[in-house]
Amino acid sequence: MFIFILFISYIITSISLVKMTENNTNSTNDYMDSDSYSDSDDDSSFDEIDEIYAEDYPELKNKTDAKYYIGFAGYNRWRLILSNAITAKSFFKYSYESVMRYLYEYSIFRISNPSVDVLQLFIVENTFTVVKKTYWIRLIQRHWKKTYKERMNHYLKRGHPNSQRVFAMTGRYPAHLYPLPSIHGMLSAYQTEQII
Repeated sequence: MFIFILFISYIITSISLVKMTENNTNSTNDYMDSDSYSDSDDDSSFDEIDEIYAEDYPELKNKTDAKYYIGFAGYNRWRLILSNAITAKSFFKYSYESVMRYLYEYSIFRISNPSVDVLQLFIVENTFTVVKKTYWIRLIQRHWKKTYKERMNHYLKRGHPNSQRVFAMTGRYPAHLYPLPSIHGMLSAYQTEQII
């Protein structure tokens, strides 16, 4: 499970870095103003999109319940529905712009503000309903960043001469430097029930 979270974190970080790079170069990638991709004369980009489709179709044609996918999702009435997906292999092989074009062009319906997310698929009444996992991964990353900062602060305090002196005499650091913050209990603020 931890490896899966690291993999998803890597995907999120990659997406964030690409988005930051696009914002810094003042690119105007508004995917929903018009069908700008359909009006384009650049055949090479469409060849690349078709290539992505040819690679991904055999793997993605039969979707599995409770499996994770990278792709677009949009609301259809009150349900969040899978619009299109891409394999992780293709996601890292092609440029972010090509991936966005592929997801947009091959989507089953248009989304007002498309964003690439990690989605968990649930097949309910023959409908591909999804849950966005990207939000929770970002939440975990944010809390781990704070916890890691506190942990490094504890290490700095342990390196202080007074702490080293106490450690040399007793074999333990001062009481206020225990316990070290860790990943266990990091998300306890979101606990809804009290455990007795």
